[in-house]
Amino acid sequence: MKQILIICIAFLLSGCSVIPHPRPWTGREKAAAAFFIAAHTANAISTEMHLDGRGNYEYNPILGKYPSDRRVNTYFSITGIGTLLIVHLYPELREPLLIGYGGINAGFAVYDFSQ
Repeated sequence: MKQILIICIAFLLSGCSVIPHPRPWTGREKAAAAFFIAAHTANAISTEMHLDGRGNYEYNPILGKYPSDRRVNTYFSITGIGTLLIVHLYPELREPLLIGYGGINAGFAVYDFSQ
């Protein structure tokens, strides 16, 4: 599943997509996308690690209290690809959405790793 996510992200960011570019990505937007991908991946990994044993549970109502690793991977894959698709189609949202959502993901990952 993670390999599929990486391939889809690389495909979207490579410019080979069948969806036309409204405008090219700037260096700052590419950096924001890299930050988002790293933070989103760290959040997915920390969520899986946090839920393995020790009586921890998930607060996200979409995932449920005790989601399987498969459900966590599916959720993070869909939300990651969906976010990248939205910012690909709406360039004015690229930096604010990627940095904002990436920051939220990074915060949750730090919280999970600190437990």
